[in-house]
Amino acid sequence: MRKVLREGTWIRLSQGELYKITGTPVGEGGGSIVYPCKKISHFNGKITVSEIDYALKECFPLSAAFVFERREDGEIVSATEDPAAVRYLNSVRKMQMQEQEITGKIYNTAARTIPVISASWEVELSFDEGHTFHLVNNTLTVMTSLESKGKALKSYLSRGEKLSVVQAFQIIKQVLFAVKEVHEAGFLHLDIQDGNVFIKGSLSAEDNLVSLVDFGAARPVCEDGLCPVIRDRALFSTMGFESPEIVGHNDGTLRLGAEADLYSVGYLLLLMLTGKRYTQRELDSANIGLYLSKRKLKKLNCPAHMADKVHQIISKALKKTPEERYHSCEEMLADVSDLIHALQPYKSDLSQVVYDAFICYRHGETDSQAAKILQQKLEHFHIPWMRKNKIKKIRRVFMDEGELSSCSDFGLQIREALKNSGWLIVICSSETKDSPWVNLEIKTFLEFHDRSRILAVVTDGEPEEVFPKELLGSDRTAEVLAADARGETPEQVIRNVKKNVLLKIAAPILGTTYDSLKQRQRNYIIKKYAVIGSLAVLMANAFFLFAMDRNRRIEEQNRRILENRAEDQVALSGELLKEGNREEALQAALEAQEDGDTPVIPEEIYALNSALYSYHHEGNVEGFRPDRQVELENNTTDIGESSPDGKVFFCLDESGIAYFYNMEDWSLQWKCKLEEETSIFIDGKFVSEGKILLFSQNTAYYMDIEQQKCIKRISLKEDDNMLETPVWALHDGMLVFGCESLDGVYVYRYDLNHGSMKKIRLTVDAMDHITSIAISPDGNMLAVSWLDYASGDIWDGGIQTVDLNTGKQTTLEANHVSTIRFISNSEFLTIECENVPFGNSGIDDKKRYREVIYQLEKGKVWENTTHYLRTQYEDSLHADAAVYEDFQFDSEKKADVIFVNLGTHLMIIDRNTYNILCEEDFSYPIVKMAVYDESTVLLGLADGSVERFWMDNHQKIFSVGDRSVGGFLYDSNKKVIIQMKDGTPFLVISQIAQDASMKPAEAQDIKKKIQTEETVEETTEETQVQGTSTKRFAVVGDTSIDVYDGGKKEPFFTIPRNGAEEPLVAFFKRDEQLVVYCNKKVTIWDLASGKNIATQVVDTDSAQKTDILTDPKGRYLALYTKEGQVSISSLDGWLERVLNIYSVDENSQLHPYADIPYAYVDFEKEMVYALGRDDDRYYGIPFYGYGELREKAEQILGARKEKTVDITYISE
Repeated sequence: MRKVLREGTWIRLSQGELYKITGTPVGEGGGSIVYPCKKISHFNGKITVSEIDYALKECFPLSAAFVFERREDGEIVSATEDPAAVRYLNSVRKMQMQEQEITGKIYNTAARTIPVISASWEVELSFDEGHTFHLVNNTLTVMTSLESKGKALKSYLSRGEKLSVVQAFQIIKQVLFAVKEVHEAGFLHLDIQDGNVFIKGSLSAEDNLVSLVDFGAARPVCEDGLCPVIRDRALFSTMGFESPEIVGHNDGTLRLGAEADLYSVGYLLLLMLTGKRYTQRELDSANIGLYLSKRKLKKLNCPAHMADKVHQIISKALKKTPEERYHSCEEMLADVSDLIHALQPYKSDLSQVVYDAFICYRHGETDSQAAKILQQKLEHFHIPWMRKNKIKKIRRVFMDEGELSSCSDFGLQIREALKNSGWLIVICSSETKDSPWVNLEIKTFLEFHDRSRILAVVTDGEPEEVFPKELLGSDRTAEVLAADARGETPEQVIRNVKKNVLLKIAAPILGTTYDSLKQRQRNYIIKKYAVIGSLAVLMANAFFLFAMDRNRRIEEQNRRILENRAEDQVALSGELLKEGNREEALQAALEAQEDGDTPVIPEEIYALNSALYSYHHEGNVEGFRPDRQVELENNTTDIGESSPDGKVFFCLDESGIAYFYNMEDWSLQWKCKLEEETSIFIDGKFVSEGKILLFSQNTAYYMDIEQQKCIKRISLKEDDNMLETPVWALHDGMLVFGCESLDGVYVYRYDLNHGSMKKIRLTVDAMDHITSIAISPDGNMLAVSWLDYASGDIWDGGIQTVDLNTGKQTTLEANHVSTIRFISNSEFLTIECENVPFGNSGIDDKKRYREVIYQLEKGKVWENTTHYLRTQYEDSLHADAAVYEDFQFDSEKKADVIFVNLGTHLMIIDRNTYNILCEEDFSYPIVKMAVYDESTVLLGLADGSVERFWMDNHQKIFSVGDRSVGGFLYDSNKKVIIQMKDGTPFLVISQIAQDASMKPAEAQDIKKKIQTEETVEETTEETQVQGTSTKRFAVVGDTSIDVYDGGKKEPFFTIPRNGAEEPLVAFFKRDEQLVVYCNKKVTIWDLASGKNIATQVVDTDSAQKTDILTDPKGRYLALYTKEGQVSISSLDGWLERVLNIYSVDENSQLHPYADIPYAYVDFEKEMVYALGRDDDRYYGIPFYGYGELREKAEQILGARKEKTVDITYISE
């Protein structure tokens, strides 16, 4: 039994959001507990509780292998000190953190899920209404209230509510629809159980809508329909509901398919029908029929003849092997729907429909056509006299050909319609008299109505010869009102039905006489044609105008539809570009044009300019932009690197496939995987150009990339006595790996060139587990870190150094070492952690990290100030260290420095003095760092952004969107950045973007042009802006903007500032208009009328713009940002600029044209100039038109055709 948080508990997330638990849990799953809560806000010193309800999900897993409990302070921990339990808990927490991304993806295409809106790796709890808080290592996510989705099925079942077979299968049908949405979105749920199934409405078969919650266990699905290999074994499907393969085969190689979810659905069905939760052993040892006997099914209102079908569905869903089960939701839905159809008592679709009349006839060519014409004419019969005398129209006439739905019970449908019809109209002919169906319908009608409400239409023969016997009654004396439709031909019969027959049948139904109705209709027709005659001329004149206006409206509507579609494509292009998917962004922008008929909207040009990086020419580190996206077969891992010569990039996906890409054009060169499904590649390292080592758990494979084959296999385990997975390091053709065994701890040194192996036994008896291995730069020294679990403290350990030439070994004391890096041949740096009390009474134990430097002769010589790691990525900690020689730390100093990253923390240490030169904290963990040049280091962050660090400063260069990134690499040979997107099969490749079409321009001429356009004169009190083509000028004062004409002393136009911040002002359209920019808002004033003709918020890179440039012709305007002084020798310290260009349409509306860093625009020449930051030169080109941009985009896409490469299978 899991201990829950009390009602009234306050919870503060790491983002600062504050929530209060308002009741007992509303749901529980195999990995979590869900509480109702409300959001708390602080405003003006007051505490405000939101009226909006939320749901708070706390990670608290149930596991057959481990026991977790809640401490007195509320933190959830392992009940034992088993490291495996701690790892399992962290894996479950990480999966819950990923739920926000997963539910967001599913929610885009599904209506039966609830997305996570916020997530926190650790939180602060308060048990005293927010007076004091303490930090706990609990993971929580926030969703909108579950009340809108109803109640958990578990709450109904726990109250002992009984379900019939129909109700149970109706709910399962809804569950299958919800699971189907999850599968179609590309995920498996893997925790389907009664606590995660929410029902809106009652449990009745007709009134429920099912939703699925808790996607903390969800896994993505690969193209083969299975999830990637579950290497971390972190599956927490609820006991009983989990499939047999999860229970018995979760060994680190397991892959699951839809069958696992459908097993859970079958178990849920069994639970609803029996009320009992069976163990796996019970299900394995007994027949399903023992749980659902015929007597039990009879109590559930299941007919005896349907029992076998119920057994068949449950038995198939609960088969022990996936191959025998249902393979898709559609397959199971088909069986469930058929069973419901057979079980459910029939209810007519027509039971609630009221008809004015029912047409009864014998199906034949003439009678069927007569019945159909009569139905249409009666339902549309109307003359103004009826409205004046408040006579209701004949609204609905039943005719079985048009009304009858497909159904197994035809007779009940007809009976319901006859019961609800006011009149019965019988079409009589020679074939009607003896028809059993016609007589049955008349007899049924008479059960509910009087015979006087039957009307007859004779289409053939004499009445006494064609009237059915039920129409005349048993004594055949009944009088029937009949209308004569007979004619010499079928066409004459139909004409009669349309004229006199229609009036004779309609009159009694409308409650009038035939003669009266006929006279009224004659008068109506005469008046109608008189009016028509008088209006004919007017209509002829008006028709032409109407047609023209209608065509114009249609054309305008079609144009708007096409423009809306184009706008949607443009928006999609922008989103794809933000995610780093440049190629699909270009494709989306091109698809805004549909067969060339769509009018080009300005935003299309902006989308193409953005995705083509038009006018970009920085040429340095700031110019990196996503260039393409490479798709693997399965989700990425953080394993990847480039070859020493920068020609080949290697990476692994989650299923263990190794990929090798040509870094010149990013074409796939080779891909391979292990032949045995039980083993996969888990790591890799280049040995030399064209040679790489790929690692499985127990073997290293020496691969020749050019020849695409395995050269040799190296076993990393000498015998079965070796424990755990070996730890390895590689240096200059020498592979070193170590592993514990039953008779000691050994390190092996394998020479890849000569194939020789040397075995070294380490002399530390207490060693229990190797954590890291490092080799000195000269290859002579080895450092091995280890832990001593036997000591009783999992944080105890040490470091063993080995001189590979002499064999000398030295033992150094150390805490838990996660990383070792040699910083010279005689010294190395470690990142260590230990468990220490944190908070009051030592109840909040935390991991304390520190960096330590050891010298081989002296031991520990330096350690930094202790700090605590607080990050949601702690379980997958990114930690690294690297030495950069002659690094330009500041403008005056170069030094050999050590860069150390630990989570979100970056530290720079002087390698000679060990002084800390700089420390920086980032918003997200640093995945990896790489030197760009002598003064710049690139940092890849886990949120997908890339930052440059230089001279004690850092700046964000670009981001691949709101997406976590697990791997980062910078290759200095090709100047390319590679990022591996977590949870996706995509790599983002970024390069320095340069518009190759731009030509060099004279920087001094451009500088002179800029200086001559500086028309703003500043005084101590006001700013004056001069017009371009007239003597007009504007003065920006403290309270207003005044516009003067020539030498006049009084302004002819004034705009009050109304407290606005310092605005930017410029004249427009040859000084006929005035443009004012302030705080991301552009306002255009017409100076002749004094009217504000346009106000628009613009999406710029920064609200702090410093200049406006305007096109004298009124076609464009541009906003500058002066971001600060830069050192550019050729420009003598000119201010750098970020340029936003907008096109202006005939309605004075602004449309983005291009955003260009370090650029200037000359509107008179329609030229854009961009500054090359690498060579201090300007490059220029005229404005691009849509046709040029489209051609450039098509050339890029046409040159990037993917080729198919088959997998090479490597035998073990």
